[in-house]
Amino acid sequence: MKPLLILPLLLLGFLISCNHARIRFPKKEIALQVKATPKECQGNLKSKKDKDACEAAKKKLDEEIAAQAAEKEKNPEVKTYIQKFYVWGYYPKAIKVDITNDCAGRGIQEVYQFATWQQEVIGQLALGMYMPRTLRVTCY
Repeated sequence: MKPLLILPLLLLGFLISCNHARIRFPKKEIALQVKATPKECQGNLKSKKDKDACEAAKKKLDEEIAAQAAEKEKNPEVKTYIQKFYVWGYYPKAIKVDITNDCAGRGIQEVYQFATWQQEVIGQLALGMYMPRTLRVTCY
């Protein structure tokens, strides 16, 4: 085989072996903290002044919870795993990854499996006998 013919075959292999899988999960409202009754709302609220103070305390608590949620949303946590597949990706059939502790208390936003261009080059050079993949888990 001529050396000039090898390069187009490798490039064709890159185009054919595009294996990406993405799963997105809907956002669930996660309680960031136990919503306690403010001390201003405890007891007997007979006067209008006490009721207004209770409403203001509830509003302040809701704003604090919303601020915590916004902060966690700005900084999503991302965990990355490298998975090793062999024989054109047929072995092993499945790789189990325990991600229950990765997003504890936050919830999973997305699971994305893909091959980087470096992994694709390795797969092509190994003639498909070794096909690494990257698994990326994004938390809310």
